Order: sequence, then structure tokens, then C-alpha cells
Amino acid sequence: MPKMTAWRLTIRQRFLAILLFFIISMGIVGTLSFFDLVRIRELTLLVSEVQQLSNALLETRRFEKNFLLYGNPADLAEARNYLEHARVLVNDVARKRGKTGVLSTMDSLRENLADYGQSMETLGQELQGGRPASEAELNNIRAHGKEMVSLAENLLTSESKRIISIIDTLKMQLLTSVVVVIALGVTVALMMFGRLFNTLNIIQTATRRIAQGVFEPLPEVGGESEAKTIVRALNAMVRELEFRQAQLLQAQKLSSIGTLAAGIAHQLNNPLNNISTSSQILIEELDSADPNFMRKMLNNVESESLRAKEIVQGLLEFSRERNFSIVRENLATVIKKTVRLVSSQVPGNIEIIVDVPEDLEVYLDAQRFQEALLNLIINAVHAMDPNPGTVTIVAQKDENTVTMSVADTGKGIPEEVRNQIFDPFFTTKGETGGTGLGLSIVYGIVEKHGGKITVDSEPGAGTTFTIRIPTDMTEQQAREQ
Repeated sequence: MPKMTAWRLTIRQRFLAILLFFIISMGIVGTLSFFDLVRIRELTLLVSEVQQLSNALLETRRFEKNFLLYGNPADLAEARNYLEHARVLVNDVARKRGKTGVLSTMDSLRENLADYGQSMETLGQELQGGRPASEAELNNIRAHGKEMVSLAENLLTSESKRIISIIDTLKMQLLTSVVVVIALGVTVALMMFGRLFNTLNIIQTATRRIAQGVFEPLPEVGGESEAKTIVRALNAMVRELEFRQAQLLQAQKLSSIGTLAAGIAHQLNNPLNNISTSSQILIEELDSADPNFMRKMLNNVESESLRAKEIVQGLLEFSRERNFSIVRENLATVIKKTVRLVSSQVPGNIEIIVDVPEDLEVYLDAQRFQEALLNLIINAVHAMDPNPGTVTIVAQKDENTVTMSVADTGKGIPEEVRNQIFDPFFTTKGETGGTGLGLSIVYGIVEKHGGKITVDSEPGAGTTFTIRIPTDMTEQQAREQ
């Protein structure tokens, strides 16, 4: 049977080992604390009885003084009663205190009580017989009284200190136990779970990136363990998700192309009508037309043909599938091409305003950036339709960053869903309103360009998407993104 080391334990065995360790540790600490609490309880009861003893002795002394001052036999009787009660308490305390050791104080107190009682009895008999007490006898009684009260107070102080000492010991014991348990727990956890925690951290980071649409395989874990199995399963899932996402993105793009194609057919209708009209005029006037007029008609046909070619070329460039590659592009040109491409989808009551410097250049994958911008414009139009409104596209350069914003005057985005709009498949348009991939695609494209996209929206006042892209981005840096 192969030897099982700590690193080869299964996750369940490791957790059980840690749990057993803490149960045993807590059991030891709890047992020690329990016995200390029992001792504290016993000493607390003992202190209570010593307090009663001290009170009884003080009452004995009070009645003693009254008897010596006034000679009232009732005071002497009360002093005897309290003295007897004190004797009972002394014996009880001595019995309990005997379990803990030192009895010298109790023996001294018991002897003092006996001497004090004997002196009081003698004094009582002399006073009742009519003979006055001598000063020496009175001083002797007072000395015994002070001594027994002092012994009781010392005993009370001693037992109170013992309680405080045990409590301090208990606190230190608990503190030490907690520190030791924590230290051992951390040590054992690091020994047994160090590699596992590292793997879980890698998995956690990877799953967060997957949730953001970034699919990267996890590094392989050494050895044979559940962690390695999990990593392999996750890597298989990442590959499958990457493949499925590519399919979804292509489907989304084809959907956009389909939508644009319908509008482009409408855009092509105008130049084709103009070409047809000019051609018909030329045919009718071919024999008698002035050469300058014919040249004008032919120029018209050429101009409209170039216009139709440009419309079709824009759609072809957008739909062509190619690898991500950035080059230095004129941002104004890219934006204007995108606006021209989507213009057929914009209702007449919605105006698109472009305010971009003509000389502003930035490293871009023009096709991908057009796709992102197209999604933002279409979303802005949908946010306003059927009401009139304005889509404003503004860009400016600030040091090493180009900032571009796409703002609409639509209904805005509710605050409670604002943090979810870039999540894949999240949509506010209902089951038939969209796939929920548009803004997720925009987010991914901006990230690939090394940029950031943020949203600022106020319900009823419109939405502004702001994209920031570095101007010094190189093709190599973009590939690393």
C-alpha cells in the first residue's frame, strides 16, 4: 500500500484532518477552562462565607462596645450570639479551606475567638457580681477583638486575591491557547492547503475573466489531485466557451449585417434610380444630344456608380472576417464610415452629430472598432425611437489618450441594472428585443485596444458611453492585450 503524505490527501481528508485538529484543540482548552471556572466558583462561595464571618465579627465588636459603655446584659447576649455564629462560620470555612492547603490563619482565628469568648464571659460575670472591670481586662478584650477582625479581613483579602490570580491565569491561558491554536491552524493550513489555495485563486481569477468574456486556459497543476482534475475540466470548458462565443459573435455580426443590408438596399435604390434616369435620357437623346450634355449625363452615371460602390464596399469591409490587427487610422474617417453605414437604420426624426477633429489619428482595428461603434449607435437610436432625439459623437485627444463619447437623449438606463449592461446575454429589451451580446462585444473590442469604456446615465435624460484608448498603442501591444 503506497505511503500517504499530507500532499496526497484528498480535499475531504484534508478538511477532516483540520476539523479534527480544531475539535481536539478546543476540547483541551475548554476542559482546562472548565476546571478553572469550577475553582473560581468554589472560591467565590468561600469568599462569601468569609464576608459573612467578617460581618459577624464586626457585629460582635459593636455589641461588645455597647455592653462596655452601658452595661446592658442584652448587648452581651447579642455579642455571644454573633460570636457563636462566627465560630460556626470559622469551622465551615476551615473545612473548605483545608482542601486548598494553608490552615494557619484559620487556626489563629479559632484560638483568638476562644480567648475572646472566654474574656467576654469572665467580664460579664464580674460586672454582674458588682465588681468593676480593670483597665487591663478591657484592653485584653479590645486587643482580641481587633485581632480577630484583622484576621478575618486578611483572610477575605487573601481569598479575593486568589480569585483574581486564577482569573488572570485563566485569561492568560485562554489567550495563549487562542494564539497557539491560531498559529498551529495557520501552519497546518499552509502546509496542507498552500498549493490548493493557489490553485483556487487561479481558478477564481480565471472564472472572473471568463465572466467578462476573456477566455484563457489555466496553467497546469503538478501532481495528481482534485485540483488538477478541476483545472483540466475548466480548461476544457474555456475552450468550448471560446468556440461557442466565437459562434455567437459571428451570429450577432451576421444579424447586424442582415439589418444593415436591408437599409443598404434602400440606400442603393437612390443611386440606381439616378443611373437609370440618366441612362434613359441618354438613350432618348443619343442622336441629337449635345456632347457637353452627354458628358454631363455620363459623369452623373459615373458619380452614382461610385456612390453605390462605396455603399457596398462599406458593407463588405464590415462583414469581412479577418484576424485582429491594428494600424494607425484616422478616427474621423472611421466614425464617418460607420455613421454612413448605419444611416439607413436611423429614423428621420433622430439626428446624428459628429464632432471629431479631422487630423485625430489612433491605432485601431478599423473593422472591430466600427463594429463597436455601430452597436453603440444602434443602441442609442433604439433608446430614443420613436421619439425624436440626437446622437452626439465627440472625440478629443488628451496627452496620450483619445477620449470618444457616444451620447443620446433617450430614456436612460436604470441605476439598478447599470453594472450589468456589459455582461454577456444581459438585455433590457425582453425576450424578443435582442441577444444581449451587443455591449459585451463593445466591451471586449475596447479591451483589446487597451482601452476602457464607462457609462453615465440618468433615467429620462439620456446615456453617455465614454471610450478611452491610448494613442501610443502599438500593434505588438495590442496583440498582447
